[in-house]
Amino acid sequence: MAAASVRRSSLLLVPLLASALQLRPAVTAPPPRRVLLFVDPCGDTLQTAAIEALGATVLPINSQATADAMKGREWCDADLELLAPLGAPGQGDELCWAAKHLDGLQLEGVLCGSDAGLADAERLQHVLLPERSNGLVAARRDKYLANEACEAAGMATAAQLSPATWAEAEGFVKARCDKGQPTVLKPRRGTASVGVLVASSLPEAKEMFDVLSRSAPSIDASELQADRTVLQERLEGDEWIVDTVSCGGVHKVVALWRYDKGVANGAPFVYFGAELMSSGEAPPDLAAYACAALDALSWRWGPAHLEV
Repeated sequence: MAAASVRRSSLLLVPLLASALQLRPAVTAPPPRRVLLFVDPCGDTLQTAAIEALGATVLPINSQATADAMKGREWCDADLELLAPLGAPGQGDELCWAAKHLDGLQLEGVLCGSDAGLADAERLQHVLLPERSNGLVAARRDKYLANEACEAAGMATAAQLSPATWAEAEGFVKARCDKGQPTVLKPRRGTASVGVLVASSLPEAKEMFDVLSRSAPSIDASELQADRTVLQERLEGDEWIVDTVSCGGVHKVVALWRYDKGVANGAPFVYFGAELMSSGEAPPDLAAYACAALDALSWRWGPAHLEV
């Protein structure tokens, strides 16, 4: 009887062990570390700190234009702290580069901290995160092409011309002078009001046109056009900033700012400040116009900063 009891007891061990194994929590691998690529961060520690506070990591990289501009120069330690240790991969090398530098990481997005890095950042997002790509659209970095895209979408835009020579530009400027209207001249590429000028006469406009035609407002020359200057009619009124965020083509306006801007020290467009405004203080169609511009430029994912 004792032996039989032992045999019966030993048979109970199998279901009891199976039950114990089922109750033990499954061992799972930790989730991959989240990372954002930051092209040309230029020492932007505030953004990096904000991202890291949310549990993600920032991987800084230099754009190809910035890396080329760094070659052959001597840098002090303070400068080196602002520069990224890695360079962006060339076109066609993105996946191999990601396999080497992003192995075991979950890429969440691509940021950019300079005008020179915009094309590289757009390309990296397009290849490495195709499900959240905004496509490859040079018009987002070109003031002339941006207005052309908006006009093609049926939006109201400033009259403009991008001539390669003064002979082509002269007629546009003369038509404005005959009406007593100034002409705005600006580089097609660039940020803020750098290189933005106003001419009230043909001689003045020609001098400005000659200067801008020889200028390179961005160190990224990969998209530089022979006709690198844009002429526009001057629009009177307030200039606004519209900050947005988009998800799958749905746009939300998150902030509205009105520029305080004027003439100072011989410069026609000097920023004195920007005031955060409520939606009730803004023109009623401002937000809708900004969102229409995002659609015209095929912007579907991520934050954007527009000046209207």
